[in-house]
Amino acid sequence: MKMPMFPKSRLQGSPEVQFWTAVAMMTVIPLLVFVYVYDRVLAGEASLWHVAVCAMASAVGLAGYASLRRHPSQMSRIRRSIEKALTDVSASLPPAPSARSDAEMVDQGLSALLSRLTMRVEASTREKARLERELNLARKIESLSALATGIAHDFNNLLAAVHGNLGIARRHCAEGTALQHIQQAEAITEKAISLASELLLYSGRGHFDAVQVDLSGLAKEQSETLQKSIPPGVKIEYRLAGSMPCFWGDPKLIATALRHMVVNAAESYQGGDGRVRIVTEARHFGRNELAECVFEAGLAEDLYAVLRVEDDGCGIPPQNMERIFDPFFSTKIRGRGMGLPVILGVMRAHSGGLIVRSEPGRGTEVSLLFPTSRPRPDPL
Repeated sequence: MKMPMFPKSRLQGSPEVQFWTAVAMMTVIPLLVFVYVYDRVLAGEASLWHVAVCAMASAVGLAGYASLRRHPSQMSRIRRSIEKALTDVSASLPPAPSARSDAEMVDQGLSALLSRLTMRVEASTREKARLERELNLARKIESLSALATGIAHDFNNLLAAVHGNLGIARRHCAEGTALQHIQQAEAITEKAISLASELLLYSGRGHFDAVQVDLSGLAKEQSETLQKSIPPGVKIEYRLAGSMPCFWGDPKLIATALRHMVVNAAESYQGGDGRVRIVTEARHFGRNELAECVFEAGLAEDLYAVLRVEDDGCGIPPQNMERIFDPFFSTKIRGRGMGLPVILGVMRAHSGGLIVRSEPGRGTEVSLLFPTSRPRPDPL
């Protein structure tokens, strides 16, 4: 009599059931058996029966492996699932830092430290050189100022006596050649007195009448006089701020400085046509900008009223920049060399700043910086 047969699908199951049954036979069942036997061995209860059980578990595992080999599609699917899971996990992790040896890290750190130290040493060297130049210039100007002050006072006294006597002689002299000579001598004496006064201005110890000064208004008032003091081929352009802060200053001294600045700018065209620009503005100057001044000492961060004269002339050669404030130094045939020294003296009297920028062949700009927050100075 034949035994009843179960349907094939129920006896063998679906491919997924067969696959996972094989997995259990190959891994789970042998693992549980081996754990059980291992515990018996540790307890000292091992016997031949346990050895037989291990052999049976091994046989089951081999049978599961053989069955698993018959399902390659399931194996591929599991492999893809595992690979996808590993890829997702790798993507979610932060990138691993590049492996560098300790020696490389130490070398990089030392290089960065050496670079910073080198930059600091170079900056310190430049600052030291700048301070030495400023100190040498200050010493030279102080010694020249003391000399100029003594000479100016002596010359003023002598020239005043000469000029007075020439005036008396002129009043007692009839018309003729002698009178003309006296008048010429008076004119020369007046120029000499003016030069002595400029020496006093260079020292910064001349007469000082402090009033509230508006640079834009002062430049407008001097426009006609300035144009007459330069060749007709050179024109003056004005770029004046509409509203300027006032400060305590001597308008006569500032007008004298402005005239010298404009004359110097016009002479830079060497007889040709050109344009001179007069600019006024109010600006806040910090420490770095004030470092450009001829004398930085005593200048604080502040709002400054600025008077600047610009030209596009021949410029100043670099080798002459350190001598431009020496009295009577000039590269012009008919120059007296008192323009910039007088300007420097005017700024010293105002406790202000002076910046000169120049490039040969491209022009020069001279800026006067007047501090707006300083109190009224004592009269000189």
